[in-house]
Amino acid sequence: MRKFLRVVFIVLLFAFPARVFAGITFGGSLSAFSTTYGTASASQSFTVTASESLFTDPYTNFFVLAPNGFELSLDGSNYSSSVSIPVTLNFPLIVVPNTTVYIRLAATTGAGTYFGNVTATEYFFTISTNSATLAIPSSTVNPYPITITANTAHKTYGQTLTTTSNSTGYTITSGTLQNAESMGSVTIAYGSGAAATDAVGSYPNTITPSAATGGTFNPSNYTITYAKGNLIVDKAAITIKANNVNKTYGTALTGGSGSAAFTVTSGTLPNSETIGSVTIAYGSGTAATAAAGSYPNTITPSAATGGTFNANNYTISYTNGDLTVDKAAITIKANNVNKTYGTALTGGSGSTAYSITSGSLKNSDVIDGITI
Repeated sequence: MRKFLRVVFIVLLFAFPARVFAGITFGGSLSAFSTTYGTASASQSFTVTASESLFTDPYTNFFVLAPNGFELSLDGSNYSSSVSIPVTLNFPLIVVPNTTVYIRLAATTGAGTYFGNVTATEYFFTISTNSATLAIPSSTVNPYPITITANTAHKTYGQTLTTTSNSTGYTITSGTLQNAESMGSVTIAYGSGAAATDAVGSYPNTITPSAATGGTFNPSNYTITYAKGNLIVDKAAITIKANNVNKTYGTALTGGSGSAAFTVTSGTLPNSETIGSVTIAYGSGTAATAAAGSYPNTITPSAATGGTFNANNYTISYTNGDLTVDKAAITIKANNVNKTYGTALTGGSGSTAYSITSGSLKNSDVIDGITI
């Protein structure tokens, strides 16, 4: 009978196994970890072992779980938030062999302070049956340092720049964004050189970046230093064209400074500025003896000055104007003639019986004769 009861007992143990480990044991202790965001900390290790005092199902699982911010590995290379350690059946015991586990702060753990417990747990399928913990002292992830520099900006004289958010006019000049993160934009504020009236030139350290945001990065994981950028005010481009001029044959034109005979045909003068005058030089067609006709591109403007504008703020192109020599107007009247009754008059060319009654011949020109 005693043998029969022993057999029944053993059968019952296999049919209804008790799920209690005799104990989970950690070997070693952990000291504080420290790293900078984006870089995993140096790893430390501990050992864990366990044994079951009674028969157990071969499908029992054993897991070790890291607290928030930490990760575990069984080989020191491949890390995850938890590891599974195979269970060995050593009849009549089930055991977890003495196993070395590596632990570290993960590279993706945000800046801050982390602590907690490593938890080792035995599961019967999905039911936790026993667990133990290993304490982790307070550990630190420091922010990663980067420098954001405002890009050099150009504007044209007469334009106004105002503070703007959502600007991509920056460069990370020191450090890099970690974990393949991206940055969306910064706020840009402008100082000297931003006003429409600020003169052409270079304005160093006048563009101030701040408030980096957007993208996939979290500013709290970084120590951000902002560096100012330079602003360059470029010249405004205008084109000045000499006005077209008509003159009468026999008159001469003399160029010189102080002429208002011009038009700004391309670009504009900002800030309500004005040009006082230009210098005009005349080419062919200018002389009193130049024949009537058209003389294109013969009036040359230059040296814009005066008014309220400053020529240093402009790139000025000059375009020549056209000169047209108009015919001089004269009136020729045939002289009065007396003749005696019975005589005949015969007309013809070469007659000098005329007078110029309006206008005058220019440049000592003469008329040899007219046809009467």
